[in-house]
Amino acid sequence: MRPRGLRERRLRDAIYALRRELEDLARIYRVDVQELDESITELSQDLRGLVEVESPRDSWLRIFAFSDYRIHDIGFILETLERMPEAPDLVVYAGDDTERFLPSTRFEWRVSSAARACENLFEKMAKKARFGLAAVAGNDDEPLPVRIHGEGVFDVYRTWIKLGAFLVVGLEGATLGPGSLIRSEAEYAVRLELAKKLLEKGEKIIVVSHAPPFGALDLAKRFGEQHVGSKALRYFLENNPGIVSLVICGHVHREGGKRSEIGGSVVVNVASHDFIEARGVAATILVSRGGRVERVDFIEVPSPLEQVLKSGLSAAGKVEALVRLGVNREVAQWLVRSYSELGELLFKELGKYSWMLRWGSPSEELRGLPIERVPLVGLSRARFFASLGIWSVEELANLDPQEFAQRREVRVYVKLSRDGSFIQQLPLIVNYAKAIVQQRPLIVGVPKNLARLLGRPLVFLDLEYDTVTGFIFVAGVMEGESVWQAFAENEEEERKNLVRLAEMLEGKVAVTYAGKAADLVFLRKRFSAYGIRLPPFDHVDLYYDIINTQRGDQSIFLPLKDMTEKSVAEYLGYRKPEDLAIEDGLQALLYFKKYLETRDERLKEEILRYNKCDLERARYILVRLLELTFAARKA
Repeated sequence: MRPRGLRERRLRDAIYALRRELEDLARIYRVDVQELDESITELSQDLRGLVEVESPRDSWLRIFAFSDYRIHDIGFILETLERMPEAPDLVVYAGDDTERFLPSTRFEWRVSSAARACENLFEKMAKKARFGLAAVAGNDDEPLPVRIHGEGVFDVYRTWIKLGAFLVVGLEGATLGPGSLIRSEAEYAVRLELAKKLLEKGEKIIVVSHAPPFGALDLAKRFGEQHVGSKALRYFLENNPGIVSLVICGHVHREGGKRSEIGGSVVVNVASHDFIEARGVAATILVSRGGRVERVDFIEVPSPLEQVLKSGLSAAGKVEALVRLGVNREVAQWLVRSYSELGELLFKELGKYSWMLRWGSPSEELRGLPIERVPLVGLSRARFFASLGIWSVEELANLDPQEFAQRREVRVYVKLSRDGSFIQQLPLIVNYAKAIVQQRPLIVGVPKNLARLLGRPLVFLDLEYDTVTGFIFVAGVMEGESVWQAFAENEEEERKNLVRLAEMLEGKVAVTYAGKAADLVFLRKRFSAYGIRLPPFDHVDLYYDIINTQRGDQSIFLPLKDMTEKSVAEYLGYRKPEDLAIEDGLQALLYFKKYLETRDERLKEEILRYNKCDLERARYILVRLLELTFAARKA
């Protein structure tokens, strides 16, 4: 290996080039220019250098990868590396619980001869690969740059590796919370763009990212179903096809052991679940010298529960090992007793008892969870409440959030489940429950984003678009009683519509419903595609900024689980036209495609009616929210 710093002039030139492209990059990545500029400055200070190594021994690059290895036996990984018929070129760890691999007194139920707690286990793994180990920190790691270290160990967020024709680049943390290490999309964007500028002809990038790309192996369910991947990484892959051969990621445990593809780049998620009954994941990846991912083989890691129960420990020893893993003692005794009676059959039946393994008792029966209809209460949280005897919405509404948050069981739940936002969102959950019990909206203050709209020029914005291509076939704007709608059959018409739309938005406050994560994203993308300047305008989203902020500043709580625009408008009193044929955006898209085939003007009219109805719904919701807020203040 030949360590060296990035050539000063080449790095300076690349960073200078990035700064000249700030406005273009801001449009591509949908981030603020100033934030990008600050991220470039931070990158120039943070990037320690580049380590160049010789090319792989033959036409293949062999990688062994794993991630989110919170509770599984580290010795299994070391033993697997030892048994491999041919040593990998590189071991990759994609983040979270990196402290497990450092010298520590932290308890590991199984400290095998292969993995001793007093060793730097990253360093030990690095010695089993030809060119060492590349790792990044995860969102639940503390932001300590020195955590990943050792001989042959590379923190590839700060030290990039040139491995033959491959540049290995790291993205640590995540861009969406909860967690201790949250990076901005701008920070990811400038690293990826700098890496592209440092490539030489024929070279490829391998990205080691804790977070997956947005929309690929990133669908999380623990805190409510949502995509939690990086949009900057997604945009980079889409806008630079062929540059990135491979993305190795983790973060979303339920997606571990899967592969996907974006723009010719293979995405491999190697996250392991942190439930003691869940088997872990690792993978061997074979990449050709030309950058093609030829093979991905996933390896199943025994679950900690399985290893304890199958170990040679006495019954009492197994109980103690499970307790030290965080299992309730009563549950641990039940598990050991059941395994002695059922053997392998126990593992087939564990799925129905998985929640009890973490915070309940197997003697309890799941009686149904009505509190799941409370917003922000998913299955995991509902089961936790149930384990404490809170089964009804009424019981939930009567909780004192501050007092409840101090309970030992809550602290244990947050630690074991990694539900870092639970305590912060607990007051919101209780307020939603109160609204459901009272069967009316609960207003606890004046939403700041609602107050922002008073006395300002407003336009309501709604778009109909193709979610695959981004093509906007209808742009609708309502200002006062006036409605402007523009229909596009082709890109030339779409461009003209966008130019006119830009004029209508400039200097106004655009009001959308759930458009922040949809309409506005596609709008910026299409403006960028045509090279049209998107003028400055303010934006308030009724869903994300007012009725479902999921933050402590939320002041309005509706007694609804389903908060689609249609459901909220109808709950507040809106009545849609009875003969409206289109129910949602997907149906509108199908009507549009049918129109292009048939030129049936009735289809076009129905699309425009649906778009106008959405504009009316948004205006109606805003008016009703203002009325409810003012009425609550008078009361």
